[in-house]
Amino acid sequence: MRKATFLFDAAILFALLLPISARADVGDLFEADAGSGTIFKFTSGGAKTTFAAGLNNPVGLAVDAVGNLFEADFNSDTIFKFTPDGTKITFASGLRGPADLAFDDAGNLFESDAKSGTIIKFTPSGIKTTFASGLIGPSALAFDVFGNLYETDQGSGIIFKFTPSGIKTTFASGLNSPSGLAFDVFGNLYEADQASGTIFKFNPSATRSTFASGLQRPIGLAFDAAGNLFVADRGSGTILKFTPGGIKSTFASGLNEPQGLAIQGGQTSIPSDFNRDGFTDYLLFNPGTRATAIWYLHGSALVTGAFGPSLPPDWVVVGVADFDKNGGPDFLLVNSVTRQTAVWFLNNATFVGGSFGPTLPAGWSLIGATDFNGDGKPDYVLFNSATRQTAVWFLNGTTFSSGAFGPTLPAGWILVDALDFNADNKPDYLLFNPRTRQTAIWFLNGTTFQAGTLGPTLPAGWALEGASDFNADGAPDYLLFAAATRGTAIWFLNGTTFVGGALGPALPAGYTLASP
Repeated sequence: MRKATFLFDAAILFALLLPISARADVGDLFEADAGSGTIFKFTSGGAKTTFAAGLNNPVGLAVDAVGNLFEADFNSDTIFKFTPDGTKITFASGLRGPADLAFDDAGNLFESDAKSGTIIKFTPSGIKTTFASGLIGPSALAFDVFGNLYETDQGSGIIFKFTPSGIKTTFASGLNSPSGLAFDVFGNLYEADQASGTIFKFNPSATRSTFASGLQRPIGLAFDAAGNLFVADRGSGTILKFTPGGIKSTFASGLNEPQGLAIQGGQTSIPSDFNRDGFTDYLLFNPGTRATAIWYLHGSALVTGAFGPSLPPDWVVVGVADFDKNGGPDFLLVNSVTRQTAVWFLNNATFVGGSFGPTLPAGWSLIGATDFNGDGKPDYVLFNSATRQTAVWFLNGTTFSSGAFGPTLPAGWILVDALDFNADNKPDYLLFNPRTRQTAIWFLNGTTFQAGTLGPTLPAGWALEGASDFNADGAPDYLLFAAATRGTAIWFLNGTTFVGGALGPALPAGYTLASP
């Protein structure tokens, strides 16, 4: 969202259930039940339904950015695509033992073709090419945050790493029928070592440790948004769940050769996560050149960057939200002369389309957008700096539906952001007093004030830009900016209590932070 340092003055701005399959929701776990030819769906609470049946040895699963489930049907040599409501479509056929699937950030689908010893790449439109060949029983696939592809080579006991251009190196060897791969949010790679009954953990430097042992043919792996690891334990017919601390429990039992696992993503839980790796990214804007840029972060560390689309004259980017429900952020724009709003739809850093939104009344600034009425669609958050009044405009896509006033802020305070601080799935206001440098959170029920609490006070020279979950603990953290040094910093919070901090990357001259 657009933050306090970018408020414009008043002259500028103003489940439908199916007979067989159940509609998939964000956070649902899919399991390929190879022995029964079924894909089961589990809610986060463990409730089980049949999502699809009549398959022929389903093994690998992957979910694309808009929530479609892809399934590698080993015995029919086919990849099937299922929409979130369970509609089945043939995506590709004539393969040779499709074993696993994985998507890169550009939406390309990669398939491990076990019998041909190849990795096949499909563009979003279905164009097929060979990405790698000469493998021995390629099985699991997983991408890291840098776009490198990892593959378990069952026949050789090796995990191979492929750069985006296809250069192959050995990441780990000496494994015993490696069968499943998954990355946690810290870049550690987990491997299901089927024959040894072990889950190995590899840090980014490939140092290996044992995460869990004594399993019965572990195969599929998947992480949820909270960092829990789910393991398809084929020999025991169970799905095991491991907390981030390694505590083990049985999530589901009585399955028939459970194999592939996938979590329904649909929409990233972090609004400013452009590459959907589970980490907050910076959106930068240069008012002089109109250029935008995205800095991809891993926690507080800069990984890489990419230029986004340049804005036309008089337009500024004030925040991001997922307006087209493709699972990633879109730009929220305001015209500083006409007060017109607009949304630019993006695929990562690439512009794919745009739409005008409602025009703001005089005296009001646009803080950002988030869902206030629980309909799954972003709404505008407005602030009037003269009257201290706040308001929410409820939208259907980019169309204004209705509006409601929110609470009025006390003198000296500005509205910085709106996001959920107390885990009730409702946005709260983040406030900042530039004179005292005090922060505060106002807990809301819709647009109604419920209670408030003071947060930590910022040191001299620093301003509060916004908040996002930087350490993947499910709670918002503060983002700070020092105008004199161009430095950024993250303050990690437990609720509203400061628990630690880390310096982020410094911004280049001419650029400002537009999000988070």
